[in-house]
Amino acid sequence: MALPSTASFPQSDSIISRWYLDEESGTRDDAVTTNDLSDNNTVTYAAGQFSANAASFASANQEWLSKTDTASLSITGDLTFSVLLKPASQEAYMGIFGKHLTTGNQRGIYCFYFDSDGTRYVTLGISSNGSNDSSVLWATTLSNATWYHLTISYDASAGSATLYIDGEKVSTETGLYTSIYNNSADFVLGHYRSAGGTNGWNGLIQDAVIWGYALSDAEAGDQHDAYYATPAGVWVPRIITF
Repeated sequence: MALPSTASFPQSDSIISRWYLDEESGTRDDAVTTNDLSDNNTVTYAAGQFSANAASFASANQEWLSKTDTASLSITGDLTFSVLLKPASQEAYMGIFGKHLTTGNQRGIYCFYFDSDGTRYVTLGISSNGSNDSSVLWATTLSNATWYHLTISYDASAGSATLYIDGEKVSTETGLYTSIYNNSADFVLGHYRSAGGTNGWNGLIQDAVIWGYALSDAEAGDQHDAYYATPAGVWVPRIITF
């Protein structure tokens, strides 16, 4: 199967960047704008869930992809991020994406997968002033060697975020700050801090997409369905209840 077209995604006009991550090495191209990602410490590749390659990250080698600060990725309001993920292990902390530094009042937004006392979580953190974070947690286990479609939608005005795994809503969590601090940190993928280092992703990542818009439940489902639509010519029964 091929990756779906950008036009097939809901709110496609609000997509800021999309990285297929199908290159074998080096720069990973932005399919929508010019936010190409630089390679840090040699991110390699492997077969993706779909027909293209995926980026292969080794946390032990401190590998990540990054884009220096740019206006289009300095999102301060509503945001949605989606990605195909395949973990290779269950490290203590595994960064997914971020535009965030813990020094110099450069905190912004981050997302990572981690362990706390034997329970695995996905977390999203938001800073509105560069120095303090607010965060939400979803108890979620991503099994090794298994592909997942992960989407996080942040509604700035509500101070809430919703996690979707494989098109299904996990929950909406509240208590986040109502804006993202416009810092000068790099945007990173396969990590959550723009300085890189430890706590990177370990495994594969394919087709990362970021919107300057908070997808609704229905739109998040539609975006997932763009990947896994019923093939043409396959009959799907319609169940009628009385």
